[in-house]
Amino acid sequence: MSNRAVSSVLGGLFTIAILVTVVAAFFAAQQSFNARYQVGVREAEEHSRQMLLERFSITGQLDASSGKIVVSILNTGPDPVRIVAVFVDGTLVRDLTSAPETINALVTNLVTTGVTFNDVPVSIRVLSERGNVASTVYPIPAPPGGNGELGASYVGPLKMNFDAFNYYKIGSAPGNKIDNVVLGSVQGAYAIDTASLDGDYIVFSVDIRNRDQDKRTIVLDQFSALHDTKVGVGSSTKTWFLITVDAAGDLVPLQDVTIKYDETVRIYFGSGSPGSQDAVKAFAPGTEALVNLVFHGTIAGKEWSQNSPFVVSLFE
Repeated sequence: MSNRAVSSVLGGLFTIAILVTVVAAFFAAQQSFNARYQVGVREAEEHSRQMLLERFSITGQLDASSGKIVVSILNTGPDPVRIVAVFVDGTLVRDLTSAPETINALVTNLVTTGVTFNDVPVSIRVLSERGNVASTVYPIPAPPGGNGELGASYVGPLKMNFDAFNYYKIGSAPGNKIDNVVLGSVQGAYAIDTASLDGDYIVFSVDIRNRDQDKRTIVLDQFSALHDTKVGVGSSTKTWFLITVDAAGDLVPLQDVTIKYDETVRIYFGSGSPGSQDAVKAFAPGTEALVNLVFHGTIAGKEWSQNSPFVVSLFE
């Protein structure tokens, strides 16, 4: 066999060897990739399973001694929860990655945010070591009608407290004018004992709170009033306008009522006409009356009013 023929054979064998090596290397790499992929899939599935085992909820609280917001974290799952970060309004306020806060199953831990509460709602989020996130808002907005108040979202920025709707006797009414309000005679105005009234005259009070979403100041004037409308045959309406009562129960010259944001004030209705001291008699016994509140004045200096259906009073 000539040298040229031998060289051709050797070259072919070398080429085949290279191809075999490349194919073997490819299959080895493919097998390695598949193995790593399967490991990754199993790790991802295990991580997802671990995340599902981790369950926790959070609520915001106020530390009265420091004025700081704290987070109450309840572990509702079977496994310990390790918290690594706390955010307030999107800002990282606690980095716990070097020393996570561990919360055992069915246990509640308090974690401080270090953030001072300034009467403005904030969003809170906490991140666990496994990547779960829980979030809340502090303070949680009260639902409409919650805490004895009529929701501002229904009727306007003023909320009325259902637990603080009262009536008072009038000490005397010389010339049908209010003399003084017997503050010690306060009783709930859902049922009014007309037999106990002196001269049948009456004054109402309501606690109201400014929950304007834009945090504007509200001022009530003399045209704010409480209307009682008799239910049934021969229906009629009696009106008690805003009055100013001092700490002793004496009437003083009418003053506009200023209510700042989130402030609660007690207002009195007692006069028969705006700005006067004309006393108003209660309905006769056996009368059921629908109470409607009309607030009039300004909000942030602009003319404003709010009409609020309230409750029902029974004159006994």
